[in-house]
Amino acid sequence: MRGDSPPRVQNFRFREVKEKMPDALSLVGRRLAIFMPNFNHAHFLPTAIEALLTQSVQPREICILDDASSDDSARVIREYASRHPHIRPVFLSKNRGVIRNLKEWLEQSSDDYVMFAAADDVVLPGLVEQSLALLAAYPQAGLCSARSRLIDTMGKDLGQYPSPRPLAASGFISPELAASTLMKYDGWFMGNTTIYQRLALVDAGGFDEGLAGFCDGYASRVIAMKHGACFIPADLACWRRTRDGVASLTVSQVSTAVSVANRAVLLMTTTHSSYFPANYARRWRGRWLFSTAVVCMQGLTWQDRTRDLTSLFGRSHQPQQFFLSVLAMMPVRVAEVVLLAVLRPWDLWLVFCRRVLGRR
Repeated sequence: MRGDSPPRVQNFRFREVKEKMPDALSLVGRRLAIFMPNFNHAHFLPTAIEALLTQSVQPREICILDDASSDDSARVIREYASRHPHIRPVFLSKNRGVIRNLKEWLEQSSDDYVMFAAADDVVLPGLVEQSLALLAAYPQAGLCSARSRLIDTMGKDLGQYPSPRPLAASGFISPELAASTLMKYDGWFMGNTTIYQRLALVDAGGFDEGLAGFCDGYASRVIAMKHGACFIPADLACWRRTRDGVASLTVSQVSTAVSVANRAVLLMTTTHSSYFPANYARRWRGRWLFSTAVVCMQGLTWQDRTRDLTSLFGRSHQPQQFFLSVLAMMPVRVAEVVLLAVLRPWDLWLVFCRRVLGRR
């Protein structure tokens, strides 16, 4: 992929940028607003908020919205807001759901840059500063993202999330390179490290509620292929991946996963067809269904697995139903290989290189 890479800053030197224009970076920070939706995450909130407050470049505003939590969240938010004037608390009396809250806040925002922080995640030092420096250097870019680590509910480090790395050094990814990267590896975007150009996000349609936990991933794909994107190949956030998180539920609930797949493919082939490469929708759907099918295979019984796989792929004819029943009886690792060959044949060599040869 190096031969296809467009001209960009090699080894982008954030320290030099900071030394040369510290006041400029602060001014850019004043053009950023951060939105943190929360629902019953009082236990995680202090860590998440402190991580934002210790960023070297502070945003104009940190809006923390509590979605009618029943725990101690409201008290925690009020305490931080009383000590930090740029924290704006919002308290809802009725739960509306995270996607709707993201959409409404974005519609009301007028800032140049926006970031969406999860109340149970942790941003790492340098995320805001480095992202804004890159976005200032490449004003055509629609977003900037970095890599992320996984942590458990206790905060234990579980290692780096295995997302693709489109650039070896921090820089700009052209729309052409973004398209070819998506075809080969798919999305590299991590929602908890992404800062958007607000107008680019609005132009991409914002957050589509029909896409559930994939709404930010879909918008990022459209933005990258229309405007290009900045990327930092460093771990600049921690994702507390839980079973009841929006992203996990989107994949693990079969009916939701199928609905998201249908909605995304419709948008890729109609509204945004001019941005997506030919056959990308088919590749993405195969990869998406594979992820959900692997989750289905975690079912405790053969009946559970057969039921979920049937819901995912449908009961179109007897041979297919027989195949799904046999698949459900296979050991999980064996079933994954079969599913990979059926749903993602174009990715067989890539997966082999990653898992067997250890290549990135």
